[in-house]
Amino acid sequence: MGPPFFFAEGYDRGSVTIRIAYFVSPHGFGHAARSAAVLSSLGARRPDIVPQIFSTVPAWFWEDSLGTSFDYHQVLTDIGLVQKSPIEEDPAATLRALERIRPLAAAAAELSRSLQRLECRLAICDISPLGLAAARLAGVPSILVESFTWDWIYRAYFEAEPGLRAVAEEMASYFDGADLRVQCEPITRPVSDARVVPPICRRARSTAGEVRARLGIDDELPIVLITMGGTSWPFGFLDRLQEAGELRFVAFAGTSESERRGNVLLLPDRSPVFVPDLIAAADLVVGKLGYSTVTEAWAGGTRYAFVPRPSFPEGESLATFVRERLPTLELERSRFVGGDWLDDITAVLGRPRPDRPEVNGADRVAEIVVARLEGA
Repeated sequence: MGPPFFFAEGYDRGSVTIRIAYFVSPHGFGHAARSAAVLSSLGARRPDIVPQIFSTVPAWFWEDSLGTSFDYHQVLTDIGLVQKSPIEEDPAATLRALERIRPLAAAAAELSRSLQRLECRLAICDISPLGLAAARLAGVPSILVESFTWDWIYRAYFEAEPGLRAVAEEMASYFDGADLRVQCEPITRPVSDARVVPPICRRARSTAGEVRARLGIDDELPIVLITMGGTSWPFGFLDRLQEAGELRFVAFAGTSESERRGNVLLLPDRSPVFVPDLIAAADLVVGKLGYSTVTEAWAGGTRYAFVPRPSFPEGESLATFVRERLPTLELERSRFVGGDWLDDITAVLGRPRPDRPEVNGADRVAEIVVARLEGA
């Protein structure tokens, strides 16, 4: 199972009274960001709960995102979709990778014993079917938190990879069998008996002025944040960016450390500034549509220029959400790759920022979890 525990700073093992398991898909950082938002809200309500996080999303992500203690179990609990690039999926490679966790019942056997040994009172899954399988074997109540499930996503690729049909059918039995299903907006496929909550996102911690000071960017210069949702992208248009001297660009480029090139700041995957703070401070976010980036832009009242993902089933629901809630610009993929989008962003930068919403679905999920634990 890999390293069995990670103890957050300030962790007091003697204070543990309740353990819950949290299984998180490592498909990008979106599911982890959503889970971190829920866990932060839950920790604020019940600090006696110490989550057991089962995922291959790296420990540093949880360190940076959570303000509460947790135990970390480095376990592959999901495959999701293997991608050729942040905006191109690989169904055949996905099917091959899925053999590592199939059949789910067999792969979940050791995990179920871990839940029993840790005396977990509840298992929450976003959106790991293996976690649901482990909870069923262990006799632990389960909550599924989702805006989509993999069985539904895989249906879009049956023609390209027919073998995904059997996988989808197997996973559907576990998704449909969760003791409670929570759907967070924007939802791709509503389910009649699910509890629906507003969009879930991590909360910003710093003001825009504080972020600008940390980045060394003057207040009057617009910030354009370029992100492909936790996946590095070989930006071929950096020289073009440096020609736009009136703008300041911040881009996640997979560098080993922060690197400044004129008016462009390249950041490593582990950002030195909390990502929701960056998004809220930015005047414009440019990149792909991903759940956490979209909802954190919504929470920050940030403008959004995005590359559509027509082949990915979640893409249209996210695009619709952004069009309805934020000043938006849609970028053709070829224009994005070539950097020609720089000619298009002036208009969207001139549009007023929307008000920031006061709701966060993470609070509602935390209330649901507490009620379940307290027997309500």
